[in-house]
Amino acid sequence: MTNPNTPLSPLSQLHARLLELHRTLLGLVRVTYEKEHGTIPNPGAMLQLVIGDEAFAWLRPLSKLLVDLDDKDLVPDAAAARVAVEGLMSGSNAFATRYADVLESTPAVAAEHGEVMRIVKGLPETLPKVSA
Repeated sequence: MTNPNTPLSPLSQLHARLLELHRTLLGLVRVTYEKEHGTIPNPGAMLQLVIGDEAFAWLRPLSKLLVDLDDKDLVPDAAAARVAVEGLMSGSNAFATRYADVLESTPAVAAEHGEVMRIVKGLPETLPKVSA
C-alpha cells in the first residue's frame, strides 16, 4: 500500500505532470473536433479517435512518451527522461510545431508546461560518469 504522504520520485512527478498536460491537450482537441463533427458519444469512441483520427495525430508522440516513461528499457533513468521530454517539446517535429502554437494561445497549457519544465530542469542533464 502506498503512503499518500510519501513524496513522489522526480520521474513519477514528471509522469504525473505530463499526464495532466496530455489530458488538457486532449480536451482542447476534443472541443475543436466536436465543433466540427458533433459530440463524441462515449469514451470508447474517444479512444478510437485518439488512436486513429488525424485530428489527434499530433498528440500521439506525447502519448508514446507517457508509455515509454513506464518502461525502464526505453527510458532507463532521469537523464534519459529529460532528453526525451526536451526533444519532444523543442525538437523539429510535428508535435513541437503544433504544441508551440497551443502553448502560446492557451493559458492552461502554458501553466501545465511550466510545471513539466520545472520538473525537467531538476533532472540530470547527462548520465552520471562512472569512475574506474
